[in-house]
Amino acid sequence: METCLRILGWRTLSLAIAVTLAACSGGGGGGSTPVSGASGGINAGSFSVGGNVSGLPAGSSVSLQLNGAATLPVSSNGAFAFAALLPAGTTYSIAVSAQPQGGLCSVADGNGSVGNANITAVSILCTTVAASTATTGSTALSALSAGDARVALVPLNLPRAVNVGSGIMPVAIDGSTVVTGGPVATSFPIQSCSTDSVNLVAVCMNYASATVALLDLSRFATSLNTADITVREFDTGAPATLSTQFSGSPGCRLCGLVAVPSLQAFVVAAYDGYRVYDYPAAGAASPLVPARIYAVPVTENFALSNGHVWLISPDYKVTGSNPRQLRVIDLAKGVAYTWIGVTNLCLSTDGPACTKFASQEVDSVAFADDTGLLTMDGETGNAQMTVDMSRAVFDDASATFSAPYAFSDLSVLDGSGLGDMAGLLASAIGHWGYSVAEYSNAIIGVQRMADSVPATGPVLLPAPNPIYLDLSTLVNHGPCAAAPVGGVDPHAQGYAVTTAGNALGLFVSGDSQCLAVIDFAKLYAAPRQAGAMGYRVDTSSYDPVASGAVTFHALPGL
Repeated sequence: METCLRILGWRTLSLAIAVTLAACSGGGGGGSTPVSGASGGINAGSFSVGGNVSGLPAGSSVSLQLNGAATLPVSSNGAFAFAALLPAGTTYSIAVSAQPQGGLCSVADGNGSVGNANITAVSILCTTVAASTATTGSTALSALSAGDARVALVPLNLPRAVNVGSGIMPVAIDGSTVVTGGPVATSFPIQSCSTDSVNLVAVCMNYASATVALLDLSRFATSLNTADITVREFDTGAPATLSTQFSGSPGCRLCGLVAVPSLQAFVVAAYDGYRVYDYPAAGAASPLVPARIYAVPVTENFALSNGHVWLISPDYKVTGSNPRQLRVIDLAKGVAYTWIGVTNLCLSTDGPACTKFASQEVDSVAFADDTGLLTMDGETGNAQMTVDMSRAVFDDASATFSAPYAFSDLSVLDGSGLGDMAGLLASAIGHWGYSVAEYSNAIIGVQRMADSVPATGPVLLPAPNPIYLDLSTLVNHGPCAAAPVGGVDPHAQGYAVTTAGNALGLFVSGDSQCLAVIDFAKLYAAPRQAGAMGYRVDTSSYDPVASGAVTFHALPGL
């Protein structure tokens, strides 16, 4: 039986802004070019909104959006302006609605109000990135993209997995790359890493420690010899243990981290909020001093939008009488936006999927920069919430922004043994979603994510028709001594995207002896079991390993 993704509720997000360390830019028509009368000589008192694009990779195009509506494709560096004219006094907000191939663009001075002149000071700042990027978020695994090479960085002490040492193990995952050398040692057990393939840096941590390890990958990216990875360790000064239960532990000193390539910085979730640290220069002293602290409640389940430089952080669960909230922190502007308009992230009229989602922990959040869609996944109930951030309209005057949202129902999986699929991630290309079963199982799932969300509802999105595979049942497990087993926290997963435009997922066995690489397109096309089990791969007639849908890598030297 195929699973349908039904949109059962639709409302508009109302989010209030909490300004932490910097004020919003672009007010009062600042950065504008004075004109006499009407812009273009047509509509008296109406003016154009535009600015300048820089750093756009050759042969690529970035799509810009004005106030969540008018779209402007830009294919060259230099001045740009939207055709639509806005009356004086109108607020404007420019966002990136589609990223360029091979690049990432962010917006500076993109919000304000029109004065009596054309707006010309909006800056679209683009940078060239590696041919593929790792999924960004607070996941334990990450991957380096260096030229055609794809290398997973596997922590030796993944949450809930067998602890096999202190440090990380680089493993080639693209089928042609050969990595030489053994594990890279650190002075403390590593549980999570985030890799920046633009600046060739990885940042690694342990949930119980305030220390981070910074790995310089610049020489390794060329030699692929682990001896060329340089490790420096720093105390972040995180002040105390956060008692909220994350990753199966009674508390955490650092509760997650992510590298931010465009800022050459990394963010950690800590007791006193999200701490932002610039990459330390050579000879930098420890402890590090944060460049900024966003004093808001943190979660381990957050995501990064590279294009907007947003940190997206939903509350983990309802705490007492406090409603669960969603926060979007603009790291480039220094502003934290908080949704406080709807209790528990949904309304009672939003339908049963909303009710199910509201009763669960938000176990993961995924953001796709190419579509602008934010998806939050409930931990145990097969319900997801999607927010169309590409249509977000920011109103600095009222300190709010709004965006369409909807709930997805996957309740056909209830009672199937697949009810604890968690850790949803969205790939950078292909609009794939990837999920992993909670703890005791080695089940992975692939689904189609939405390409877009209509502006009005209720509507039905294209059915994701997910497919699931229990890796522990595979007889063919390649070079691994045995098939993978469960036991790893679902956050111990990540993505790499190949140069051929293919999306891959990672899964580490609970015994820390085997790494599985999942080719999403091939697995999704696999034959399915008949009838009610039509969401499972039919392994009676299909070998996922022989077909290339799953590739196993023994973890050597652990």
